[in-house]
Amino acid sequence: MKHSLVLDSCPTPSSLRFNLIAGGAGIGEHKKFDFDIRYYRPYTGNKLVGSGLYVFKTEDQNSLPYQHTIVSIEIFRGERTQQMLIRYLNKEGEYSIVKVRLIPESKDIEFDVQLARVPTKGNQGMDITVNWSNLHESNSGIFFTDANSFKVVRNDVT
Repeated sequence: MKHSLVLDSCPTPSSLRFNLIAGGAGIGEHKKFDFDIRYYRPYTGNKLVGSGLYVFKTEDQNSLPYQHTIVSIEIFRGERTQQMLIRYLNKEGEYSIVKVRLIPESKDIEFDVQLARVPTKGNQGMDITVNWSNLHESNSGIFFTDANSFKVVRNDVT
């Protein structure tokens, strides 16, 4: 069964909404999801160990939109794969690239995120997150994080 990935919209200048069509265009089930890159300001207080490698502590309760803008989107459709190449530009004039791939025989979607150098303010960096939101299903308080590409970790909010 062939599947198709369609760019639905850009809800903000830096976020994307996709539509995964299971079974091919026009005949299958549609699943929409959002993609966005966001950041938290790391905790730098003196009372506790600050944020750093493998330690995620933030000053913010909610993430903030990463300051870059989509400047181009290229879409390639072949017999064996579909790919979207999204280019972002940050305020320093550096490009980030996101490649989104779908093998039509599979519902698996691969995201390859190559982020430009992360700007710092003084001695403080940012904790960058890559976010996906499924608009059709509830996660029941469960989400997964990627520990520097070594292991996917299950997290439970409850």
